[in-house]
Amino acid sequence: EITLINNDGLKHHIGLPDFFITSHEVTDKGEKTVVTFVPFKNGGFTYHCILENHRELGMKGELIVLNP
Repeated sequence: EITLINNDGLKHHIGLPDFFITSHEVTDKGEKTVVTFVPFKNGGFTYHCILENHRELGMKGELIVLNP
């Protein structure tokens, strides 16, 4: 489960392309969205905001899956 909380009041999503996941959009400050999934492979996987230029601005991270 991944929770995205909007801290700035701008539009955001979260994407985890290796697992075919895209969250609902959050637009208001404090708004959150949750994606729940069962990982089907081991490894390190990048997640990021899928809006234009947000990934390049550092809105990304890594999910590490061990023994799915």
